[in-house]
Amino acid sequence: MMETTTITTTSLKSTGIMARNKNHSSPRRTPPLPPSSNYNHSHNHNNSRPPPTMNLVIPCEEDTLLPKGFKTTTAMILLVGVVLLVGQGAMVISVRESNRINNNYHLSQRALHEETSSAATAGVTPHLRNPNKQISIPTTNTTISTTELSVEEQDDGGLSDPLGWTSPWTGLEFESYKHHIDTKIKQSRLDMRHDKTKQVCKMPLYDGEYGYELAGMIPWAYWKSQKEQCHVHTQGRPGTKYLYYFSKQHTIQVKSDGLQRQSHSLPKESPFGFNGGNPHFSNDKFPTKGWLPPPYKDFFKRTDISLDKPLMVLSNKYTLEWSGEPRNNIPIRHLQEILKTLSQKYHIVYLRFQDKRLEDRLERKIRESGTLAEYRDKEMIKRFFPSVVLFEELSVGLDLEDINLMLFSLYATGDDFISVQGGNSVVASFFGGRNLIFCEEGPELWNNKGDFTYYHRFSGAKIQIANNTTDFMKFVPQWYY
Repeated sequence: MMETTTITTTSLKSTGIMARNKNHSSPRRTPPLPPSSNYNHSHNHNNSRPPPTMNLVIPCEEDTLLPKGFKTTTAMILLVGVVLLVGQGAMVISVRESNRINNNYHLSQRALHEETSSAATAGVTPHLRNPNKQISIPTTNTTISTTELSVEEQDDGGLSDPLGWTSPWTGLEFESYKHHIDTKIKQSRLDMRHDKTKQVCKMPLYDGEYGYELAGMIPWAYWKSQKEQCHVHTQGRPGTKYLYYFSKQHTIQVKSDGLQRQSHSLPKESPFGFNGGNPHFSNDKFPTKGWLPPPYKDFFKRTDISLDKPLMVLSNKYTLEWSGEPRNNIPIRHLQEILKTLSQKYHIVYLRFQDKRLEDRLERKIRESGTLAEYRDKEMIKRFFPSVVLFEELSVGLDLEDINLMLFSLYATGDDFISVQGGNSVVASFFGGRNLIFCEEGPELWNNKGDFTYYHRFSGAKIQIANNTTDFMKFVPQWYY
């Protein structure tokens, strides 16, 4: 069965220097030509080319009592002065242009991000690569079966990139990577169709928390595909296409009210069913079967790039939590302090991504209530750390599926991550390396017996928890400086 997709919505100018003295009453006379000149008055009446300017005494209408050669020297000095001024002006313009180009990336990205945010508010999601073809989520109940999209040959609508290292995630370079991943998925699914030895296993839809799906739902589906001789058919909410890259068929289910996710437990049939579908338990209670995490790092790793510095994804969040106020966010003063050193050693992508298309009921309520105090982390980064790239500036204009593809591509390229409690800490743990998680409160702690104790299982990553800012500021230099 073919997977179908898709959601389609939207001179030098000669300067005459006239030496005039209106108070001078002497008759006009033309100074004699130097003996070496072959200039004659007949040149004024034919098309012969005049001799070089350097041998020509410039005649003036008046003021002819000045010393011989004075006017010529003065004119040449003035001409040289004009040329120097023009050259200096050109140099100034060149420097200004260079500065403009060097700042073009962030300026244009921020402006485009603001424009995109406005468009999103109006219900339109412009796509960076081709503004004439806009993609948005339908406003009706829709079932969309994902398939491979061909890469169109078109002018690169990507962004200016003075930073250099981000170019693999912009324009046609990212489109080429996307095409490579899509081709791998397509070929894998084609091979599954030809394999008649396995039965089809249909997985239920899960539209709960993103972190829950990563921790419990996706490893369950991958287990079935690898251990139970199943061709799994999966389904999910917008943004899940690449999460289930291994399935024979993945279908996107779109809700009409725009609230794509809500908070609820995993299915009781899942490996975490023994705990009521709740992923918050300690490593010593981890199920012995039915759970196998997909090798995201291997599948999404980019072999076409080589960076001069290692890549770090630093994720953060800012929202109301159990205590009624934000707790599990990195304070701005601490964020600024660690970036002073980290930004010298790493290429950093800062991830505190907010997209109305992905919010749940609580997130919408918080946003519309306006009760959340301002958190000016991105303003601080833009001002003091222009080399740090904001994820939303890098991914602006992408649809939800490609946003996750870009995120997974970034994680697969790096080995060092900093994250905070929640879904970001889960996804960062799927890509090996080291993951320092900041968490002041949450069920993941539970006196060191929460689910942080099994996060290493996602990919063999080294996990370190900091449950207060003192420990966090101690672990960052120990791990990453």
